[in-house]
Amino acid sequence: ANLSRFIQCVELDLREFEGMIPIEVFSKSPFPAIGDLPYFLTLGPHAFYWFALDPTGVSSTTKPSFSSTERATITVSDNWTSLLIKKQERTILEGLLPTYLNRCRWFDGKTRFILSTTISEVIPVPYDQPIGYLTMVHVEYVESDVETYILPLIYATGAEADRIAQEVPQAVVTHITLPERNETGILYDAMYNHQFAITLLEAVAQHRSFRGHSGEVMAFPIRSFSLRSSTRDQYTSTAVHNGDRDSTPAQEPHTNNSHESVTAWDGSHTIVDYNDQYTLKLFRRVEAGINPDLEIGRFLTEKVSLARAPQVFGAFEYHQRGSDAATIAVLHKAVPNQGTAWRHTQTVLKNYYERVQQTNTSDSFLPLPHQHIFELAGEAVDELATTLIGAYLETAQLLGQRTAELHLAFTQETEDAHFTPEPFTDFFQRPFYYAMLGLIDRDFRLLRQQQQHFEASVREDVERVINLEHEMRQYFKPFRDRKVTAMRMRCHGNYHLGNVLWADNDFVIVDFEGEPTRSLEERRTKTSPLRDVASMLRSFQYAAYAALLLHETEGTLQTIDQHTRENWARFWYTWVSAVFLRTYLDTASQSPLLLQTPEECQMLLDAYLLEKALYELGYELSHRPEWIRIPLQGIIQLLETHSGN
Repeated sequence: ANLSRFIQCVELDLREFEGMIPIEVFSKSPFPAIGDLPYFLTLGPHAFYWFALDPTGVSSTTKPSFSSTERATITVSDNWTSLLIKKQERTILEGLLPTYLNRCRWFDGKTRFILSTTISEVIPVPYDQPIGYLTMVHVEYVESDVETYILPLIYATGAEADRIAQEVPQAVVTHITLPERNETGILYDAMYNHQFAITLLEAVAQHRSFRGHSGEVMAFPIRSFSLRSSTRDQYTSTAVHNGDRDSTPAQEPHTNNSHESVTAWDGSHTIVDYNDQYTLKLFRRVEAGINPDLEIGRFLTEKVSLARAPQVFGAFEYHQRGSDAATIAVLHKAVPNQGTAWRHTQTVLKNYYERVQQTNTSDSFLPLPHQHIFELAGEAVDELATTLIGAYLETAQLLGQRTAELHLAFTQETEDAHFTPEPFTDFFQRPFYYAMLGLIDRDFRLLRQQQQHFEASVREDVERVINLEHEMRQYFKPFRDRKVTAMRMRCHGNYHLGNVLWADNDFVIVDFEGEPTRSLEERRTKTSPLRDVASMLRSFQYAAYAALLLHETEGTLQTIDQHTRENWARFWYTWVSAVFLRTYLDTASQSPLLLQTPEECQMLLDAYLLEKALYELGYELSHRPEWIRIPLQGIIQLLETHSGN
């Protein structure tokens, strides 16, 4: 601070923070990184700076590498648990957590600057003879937001520590040295530990609870779930996957019996697969209230017995006085499958692009229908589309049927008010409209800031979208002003090809927790089922472009110009979307609660398609700018089709 009425300069010795980036708290502006020289600042009269230091030492948009094996080392006097129990040692661990969290796929705060992390809860598991600990980590950001994440921790030494550090370095939080014991080890994520995973499974069957400093974790079974007494002998191996349900193992199963395994995936949550019999999903971000994955899962399991969704067998909740119970994990019956619908679709698309290249020897554009997708769904499929796309049209048809069957299940009579369909009202439609205007403002601010950083072909699309801003704002007015006669109901909430399993030439719909970046209240809000439909239609476009990008990376389509390649992608997802939508509408027509007039359905679908594309635009700008042309093309095509109609 400068208390003088004159301008002042200052040099600060900040060498102990070398590599960190000062972030001005109010403006959130990053300053130059701290080096080994004195840090020079100039302050105006009666001015001051308030900085938060970004410990990652890199831009928040930089994606951390999972392959890095460099970790800090903490020296502990007596026992590793003092890092969780003793304040001084715990403070050291808390100082390392921002760097660790930014390496985790499930951490949602990578685009924000962390002000501090605090271990607010430590829960031994099991309570009497703990092998690991469930910790709750409060993350406070420069923007004053606070989130809580669950981080199970466990300690390993010797060969086990070496194996974890080598095979799954992303699990390692820190290295630990205990001089008095002449011992070194690692502190790592306990979800990668076989015995810890088995303990959680047994806790559900035994209805166990684990007490912490501030609250209690309670496990409970559903439908009289039970385990055989030989559980620990039955599950004898652990294989860890980093990524989504389609990820490949980061390590071979650590096992004495290669046919048995416990497998974990990391996404916005972590899933442990127990020998293809059960799956335990741990929600990393802790929020007070019931998670929709548990709520909807129980409804589909106990009330309607939907065959194309996994059964719920149990759950974990965190109870704290003065707050609603928070769902932190759900146990499901495992679904034997051949991967997600996304993976299956990528395989199909690889063959599609090769087929088009062989058939379309002149490399000319494929004929694109110009009708709105809703109108195209009522027409016969083009003969060329049938030839080039082939059997996947039947796959899309089946997925449309399964989607409608899910939504029909939500219309079944129930005494549970959380699942009773409700009418659209101004109190729902107007807030949605203004939320979309806010989303446009945020996206366009980011778009203009980053506009000059894109390659020339992408900048053309960026300029086209920016020029469509006025039309975009007008696009949502029918949703605001029109009386909607259809009903709102519970839906999937994050419906895309990655949340559908491909199982024996059929589909099983999974992951009902909704979009993880939204609050629990938002995810539990009833809406039109056409929001799920719009999300899947956007997923078809993403799949087509993702396969195209893979071909471009491999150089297999180098002789084909970009506009022709994108034409082939658009041809595929346009006809696939039309077939999916036609079957969905035919099946959903069994209930008047789902759909009303074609004009109303088209208006709702238009609004939700643009909402999804705008959300994708914001996500790609913040996380994956190399994919930005997908939502840009989606927005352009939506508005051009809408304008043409």
